[in-house]
Formats: sequence, C-alpha cells, structure tokens
Amino acid sequence: MQLKEKGKQGEELAKQYYQDKWYVFLRSNFTIQGWELDLLMKKGKNLVAIEVKYLDTIDEFDDYITPHKMRALERALGSFLQDVDDSEYDEIRIDVVLVKWGKVIEVYEDITGDF
Repeated sequence: MQLKEKGKQGEELAKQYYQDKWYVFLRSNFTIQGWELDLLMKKGKNLVAIEVKYLDTIDEFDDYITPHKMRALERALGSFLQDVDDSEYDEIRIDVVLVKWGKVIEVYEDITGDF
C-alpha cells in the first residue's frame, strides 16, 4: 500500500472512531500556508483537530509528533479558528490518533499541554 493510501485509510479509520463516539465530521485536510489538520470534528461545543499517523515501523509517539510539528498543528488550528466563530466552542483541543495494522491502536487526547 502506498503512503498516500495509508494516510487516507488512517484518516477514514480515525474519522469512524470519533463518529462512533458521537462526534460530527466537519472537515478533512484543512491546509493553509503549508500547515495541515487531518480531521476536524465536533461534539456539542467541543472542537477537536486530529492529527492521524499511520505507523509502519516506529512505535514511539515522540518520533512522529515533534515540538516543530506541534507548533505547525497549533498554527493550522489558529488559522481555522479565524475563519469560524470560535465562541461557539467551549473546548478546543488537538488529538493524535495512531493507526497500525488497519486499526486505531492509540488515541492521545489534548496533546497541547505535552509540549
């Protein structure tokens, strides 16, 4: 399976994972100035920006989400929030979903405090 196909599959699996928890899909692959958010989902007044990583060999979370990547995610989320009425959200967070062997294997919620 090609890298792009794995990424798409991972995003679909992550999207389904959140929909199973009653989140509503808003948007995928929001890109601005080279920064990208894989998925944007909401549940009530909670907005979640989701970074999806399809793992092949490396199992370490830190190898995928570096401080540089975290800043890029925060910038992309900030740009998205400029285009919407962010007052409709009580909670805004960034999650990371790890996918391997065709399934979601780990979800890290609200990773902004980790960096």
